[in-house]
Amino acid sequence: MKQHDHIKDSMNKHYEQMQPGQSWSLDIRGPLGKNPAKVDNYLLLMVDNVSRFLLVSTHTNKNKETISLQIKNNIQYIEKQYDRIVKELIVDRGSEFTNDSLKTYVSEKGIKLMLTDTNDHASNARAERFIGIMNNDIRTLMHNSDLPWALWKYAALAAARIRNLFMTKKLNCSPMTTLSGKNEQIRFNSFLPFGAHAFVKNQTNNKLTNQGIPAITLCKDPNSFGYLFYLPQTRKVISTMSYILANSEVNGDFIDPNKVLSEIVPDNDDTNEVTSEDALEIEAEPSNADDITIIEGIENDTQYKIPPNIQEDTVYGLDTINIHDNQKVSDHTRSSTADEEVKEPTLEQDTTNTSDNHSVHEAHMSTLPKDTATATSHIGILPDSVAESEPVRNVSDQELLLINRFDNKNSDKFPSTEAMKQRRTKLFLKEFASITRRPLKSRKRELTTLDLEEFEAAEEQKKKIKLRSVQAVNKIRTLYFKTAITNNTDVRERKLFSEAFEKELQNLLKMQVFDTSISIPRNQVPANRIIPLQTIFTVKRDGTHKARIVCRGDKQTEATYSNYHTDLLQIDTLKLFLMIANNRKMWIQTLDINHAFLYADLREEIYVPLPHDRRFVTPLKKALYGLKQSPKEWNEHLKKFLNSIDLDDSRHTPGIFRNHDYSIMIAVYVDDCVIAAKSQELLDEFVSTLRNRFELKIIGKMNQGILRTDVLGMDLDYNIDEGKISLSLQSYIESIENDWLDKISHIKTTSIPHVSSYEHNIKNIDSMDTKTRSKKINELQKINGVINYIRSRCRYDVEFAANKLARSVNFPADNVFYMADKLMNYIFQTKSEKIVFTRETTDNPAITLLSDASLGTEHDMKSRMGIMLWYGENLYKVISRASSAVRNSSTEAELDAIYEGSKEAYYLKKILEEMNLQKDPTVISITDSKPSIQYLKNNYNSNRRDRFLDLKLAKLEERIRADDLLIYKIAGTDNIADVLTKPVSCEDFKKLRSSMQNKLTPKDILTITDPGEFHSPSSSISTIS
Repeated sequence: MKQHDHIKDSMNKHYEQMQPGQSWSLDIRGPLGKNPAKVDNYLLLMVDNVSRFLLVSTHTNKNKETISLQIKNNIQYIEKQYDRIVKELIVDRGSEFTNDSLKTYVSEKGIKLMLTDTNDHASNARAERFIGIMNNDIRTLMHNSDLPWALWKYAALAAARIRNLFMTKKLNCSPMTTLSGKNEQIRFNSFLPFGAHAFVKNQTNNKLTNQGIPAITLCKDPNSFGYLFYLPQTRKVISTMSYILANSEVNGDFIDPNKVLSEIVPDNDDTNEVTSEDALEIEAEPSNADDITIIEGIENDTQYKIPPNIQEDTVYGLDTINIHDNQKVSDHTRSSTADEEVKEPTLEQDTTNTSDNHSVHEAHMSTLPKDTATATSHIGILPDSVAESEPVRNVSDQELLLINRFDNKNSDKFPSTEAMKQRRTKLFLKEFASITRRPLKSRKRELTTLDLEEFEAAEEQKKKIKLRSVQAVNKIRTLYFKTAITNNTDVRERKLFSEAFEKELQNLLKMQVFDTSISIPRNQVPANRIIPLQTIFTVKRDGTHKARIVCRGDKQTEATYSNYHTDLLQIDTLKLFLMIANNRKMWIQTLDINHAFLYADLREEIYVPLPHDRRFVTPLKKALYGLKQSPKEWNEHLKKFLNSIDLDDSRHTPGIFRNHDYSIMIAVYVDDCVIAAKSQELLDEFVSTLRNRFELKIIGKMNQGILRTDVLGMDLDYNIDEGKISLSLQSYIESIENDWLDKISHIKTTSIPHVSSYEHNIKNIDSMDTKTRSKKINELQKINGVINYIRSRCRYDVEFAANKLARSVNFPADNVFYMADKLMNYIFQTKSEKIVFTRETTDNPAITLLSDASLGTEHDMKSRMGIMLWYGENLYKVISRASSAVRNSSTEAELDAIYEGSKEAYYLKKILEEMNLQKDPTVISITDSKPSIQYLKNNYNSNRRDRFLDLKLAKLEERIRADDLLIYKIAGTDNIADVLTKPVSCEDFKKLRSSMQNKLTPKDILTITDPGEFHSPSSSISTIS
């Protein structure tokens, strides 16, 4: 009898009968380390099963009195704030949930207390899942912020608040909206990044002291209108509304906390004062070095009056902004000067996105306790025991320089001349004026002292200061435009780029992408529908200078696109296309469609800035490059045209179109086309039809029955008389060879791409510092990107070595760099290596797969499978990858490889049948594992294997019994797929290269299979012949 045998989706069906706020799942996580007795160790979570709304709270213990009282407060909050009636609570059988106090309370309220079975996590899956999610969120926020782990509680509050207020895919709205039943507005500026550096107002009567205190953002204060900040210098946590983010660098300048904060908050604002009397210390027992503590100044058994992750994020005043109203958001962050040109920041400047943090947040006071009405209050300080276990980050000298620059200790150094005052004022404005998003107030604050020598020294150190902040999207147009034209000292190149730019602009006007005669002021168009333009300048291999004007798709909002998914032509499908064309003796030609996307009309309402006056915008009419929906619109436009001339595609072969008798076929990848026709005349006629609709560029044309061209980066050679097609990457490899020769000069000449051992030297990796390791990983990833491109095209011989390298990029040891260099060296030595497709001699080619597996050879004890798939006599696909799970025996690993290979074979079979090329082609599987064949033959079912493997075996057995899959055994020494599972000798590796060149075919392999295994090999040989 199985334990906890649940009916699939039974809980979801149950929740469908509930309204938001009626059904809640509860769970508690802890203790989180060996912490002092008065520090929070436990996280209590309540999640609404319908809306996914989270209530989280932290506690020093999980005794029944503490947890029961918190649950009662949560229920009261749900009923009072959201007018919801709680009907059921789903909890486990812990004493904190099953005590008499809680049972009596829920019974009086008419709430059903549903208890799950012991160790049955699936019964309370929603709470278990969200506990895991919160755990990951807390760990991520703390890791990225470098804050003391004592502050984990505030990471929990920040994570819960974000998840409650932002839209989820399941609900298509936020949990807050679902629970409240209203389309709530939220403050755009209230979402401060956790761990961001900031300055808070230092309220003091002395105007000459520092006006800003360095702080680190934590989360929204649940008991006031302010935000919680951690002060590293005093180890205190305060709540305040007087703050501003300390951006690391904006346009090369830094924030002055004195200048900015003195203008954001009035000097006589007594409501935000932080005094020493407000400090509330916590006496804590000594803790271990790995303790996780909290700094909230709350007594041991004190309960929250309001669950701490909820605050009045709904606002109804006129001074608030709806985050979904992009027009208001844009206007809010735009300069208030009416006639000022709205410029987009450039990527050449390391800017940050500072929204208007000067606006004081407003919310209803009626929902807050009376004792929390003050805008700024002191929350707590870090216990000494925590300070010993979790060192606080020291403020660097450069940061102190920025903070303490404005004092009067050295005022006698500067003569009070008018020229000196003007110079100091100019330096001040240069450093700080560009930070504010609004004009400076009329009240000018004169500098008391500015040490100019100190200022110049700080200028040299600016770029070294790294403060966390929200990054801004920069003005990209000038990044490339300035480099190519404005700041280009090469007169000839500047002229060529200028001509290319004008040519591109005229072409867009010719294609009616937009009409420059239509100019609309930016403020009359919704800001979320304006997409910036960018000009990209490139120099092609032949020396041609090219300019392309594209849209900034990364700045699109959901208002400017809907579903933009589209299927593209796959490399494997292109190879099948070439096999079919060769088998049918078709003539082939390659071409490009110039400006392909610009033929497709745009459905959405989108505006782009005018190229020569960015204060005005014009409607975008065509699917310009860079838009998210442009590939989809172009594919649909081309498909509609090809369908109109009786060329159809299929569901499993996107990008391939053909007529009913296969006299014309075309394979399209975006704007690259490969056309095949029964005769040269028919081919020319079809190209003429395309030219009447599109502007074409002929790339490759057959001459005397021979075609030599490139397609999707591969060199294509085709001889129609010999019936032979070959694909290689020689041109591409030669183009990158000079960049690598010096790096791999230490590698000896080799005839195999792999190394003898793939073990990782963990000791060397662990000794690396984080920066060095990250740099090495990044370097390995770049090498792996090049190798993976080569592997995915047509270099089956590097399949195994490339996949092993891809699994090793996170282990940047010297031996991993050696295997990468050796692989690149092999590629350059064999740059002319190619795959060859020959014309079939039979009308019904069989599909043959050869599989092998090696048990536990990966660093994570997974197995590696190797699969080779032929269509007829041509090698169609090669796969080398790790198994999805750890296998217990070599037989299980072999069975897994047979199943994965059969999936690829039957997918190819489905394509052939769908395209009406072949009806029910024969599928043959060859393996060197006799136990695997016996298991499949005897219908063996083992209780030791996992159910997923049993399902795979059942599928294979069913096909074998129906004679739909023929399976044979081959000797291990003759199995070519062994090359794809482990390092082999040079002689064995040559067999793979021979199969790529069509010198070793399935017909040759079947002649050496063992007879008497399921079927006679001779019957399959006749099928292939």
